[in-house]
Amino acid sequence: MRASPWLFLTLLMACEGVVGDPPHTEEPPGEDPPAVCTSPPAAFPVRRLTAVQIENTARAALGTATPIPVEDERLGTFPSNGSVAVDANMASAIGTWASSVAAAATPDILEECTDDASCMAHLTGPVGRLLFRRPLEADAQVRMERLYTTVAAQSDRETAVRSVLEAMLQSPYFLYQVEHEDGPDAWSQLARLTYALWNTGADQALLDRVDRLADPATAEVLVQDMLADERFDRGLDAFVAPWLLLEKLDDSNRRTDLHGELTPEALSALREQARHFVLQQIAMGGRFSDLFRAPDVPAAPLVRDLLGDDIIEEHGSQWVFDPERRMGLLGLPGVLAANSGPESSSPTHRGVMVLTNLLCSPPPAPPANVTTELPEIEGATTRQRMESHRADPTCASCHRSIDGIGFTFEHYDWFGRYRTQENGLPIDSTGTLYADGDAIEVSDAVDLSEALAQSQQARECFAEMWLTYAGGRSPRRDDACLLEEMTATLDEPDGLQAMLVRLFSSDEFLRSALSDRTRTAEDGE
Repeated sequence: MRASPWLFLTLLMACEGVVGDPPHTEEPPGEDPPAVCTSPPAAFPVRRLTAVQIENTARAALGTATPIPVEDERLGTFPSNGSVAVDANMASAIGTWASSVAAAATPDILEECTDDASCMAHLTGPVGRLLFRRPLEADAQVRMERLYTTVAAQSDRETAVRSVLEAMLQSPYFLYQVEHEDGPDAWSQLARLTYALWNTGADQALLDRVDRLADPATAEVLVQDMLADERFDRGLDAFVAPWLLLEKLDDSNRRTDLHGELTPEALSALREQARHFVLQQIAMGGRFSDLFRAPDVPAAPLVRDLLGDDIIEEHGSQWVFDPERRMGLLGLPGVLAANSGPESSSPTHRGVMVLTNLLCSPPPAPPANVTTELPEIEGATTRQRMESHRADPTCASCHRSIDGIGFTFEHYDWFGRYRTQENGLPIDSTGTLYADGDAIEVSDAVDLSEALAQSQQARECFAEMWLTYAGGRSPRRDDACLLEEMTATLDEPDGLQAMLVRLFSSDEFLRSALSDRTRTAEDGE
């Protein structure tokens, strides 16, 4: 791809790569066709960086921390900008942001150089390398130097530095993960890794290791090193928060009479506890089942009062839950609070989250003419009001699977606090999980967690979620072998990390090409 490095709008006019989520042919109804393991999967789309990725990359390269006022598209639950469409308002917002960042960063740049020649070398060398995640190509470097020289001759060195920075921050090489039809080069591969694992661009040390991606063995070591880096902790939030819908904790419609408990610090603690829990399972060699069975979780002192007697042991930075009341992901107050309604526990919200993001079986949207408001029944429990709502035949079909899961969470109020009664009536937390082709009767959320820990469908969904998040496209038939292998690793020792290493060091992820692994009937088809 050849384009003016500072005129990012040229990306809208011409591109050699594949733009957006590539089209695919729907399979005819009937039996699922066998997985094909020798054909290349669908190409990765050209993606604009998310707003957070843009901010993180600029901060890492220039030391600034300026939010960019642009909205992200969504691919299912994840922010993922698979369309290159940029309207005039977005272009203006990006330009204003670039000007602000450049102005803030210029004084520091001027401290790194003493004359025009050294300033140009610094901008087109280490600064450009960080912003573009690759060395500047020769023609791009010439254009930047011409811009610098022209502005410096008409104004001064400070204005010239600022102008070049503005141009770089609006370049398609900064704003996009550019992919080519003939496959990504090593720099694009490294960018895939850093944005998937760290949610930011590579630093100079990692850029110096780009040649490691040419060999599968050294690529695997590089991925393991990135998983061990503290930046993976921060980057993991980009997967965990949308996966568990933790972003809903910032919903402004929550109960005004209880806003005193939802301080920014408490909300942050709820999100961080969930992220740290997932990170802990990965770092400590956990398997998939540990995500749902682990009774010990990272401590979060700011939300200690939410849990009360549910904490039976405290060991420094760790809490141990009463396994009769809560365990694993689905016992975390942040997950429960994020997936409640603004004024109630909302079995519907909680059931939809499990179906959609943990089982990859989203329910259909309600018909346009159906009210979603629960009837007012004085003194009734949330379950009783929901069951009255389900009496409407137009509601019953969808709510059967949703509420069967959602009711199991009724021992937790809207904020995730354990309770045995609602409005003076005992809690009924029995429900039914429809998964793996079966209807599984469960007694409460602990029982639900155990069922999910054993579920093959939940394992497959977890692998699909990671591939969707990392690749910026929905899984396709030709991804079946990779997904199968990712799923199989989840029950190995160190299964969670093994799955991530398998995905991120694979030919399928790094090169958009499949290894030669022909599957036949003799192999167990």
